[in-house]
Amino acid sequence: MATCSLLTQNLRMWQGSRFRFNLQVTENGSVFNLTGYTARMQIRASVSDATVLAEYTTGNGMLVIDGAQGIVQIRVPSSETEDYTWESGVYDLEVVDGSNDAIRVMEGWVAVTPQVTR
Repeated sequence: MATCSLLTQNLRMWQGSRFRFNLQVTENGSVFNLTGYTARMQIRASVSDATVLAEYTTGNGMLVIDGAQGIVQIRVPSSETEDYTWESGVYDLEVVDGSNDAIRVMEGWVAVTPQVTR
């Protein structure tokens, strides 16, 4: 099983604005090839909270993988963030191989700044 570097990264989003973040996954200082992987990320108010505030996956297009470069892009459109009524939460981001084996590659908290101009 791979042991990729885990990045702790706190994120700030702006309600009503698109959000972009690129993560390059590495293993022992080298790019980790993500060809054939999918990715998933959930945001919750707390780790133990059952309610998912937001979910990004390669399936819904909000996570995009450049396999050979080892990059996972978070691409949240403004149409998604404009509906956020929550202001903070915790998240983790996992990459998943073809055998459904998951590796956590990033974690932290998310803050959402409320939109004034509507």
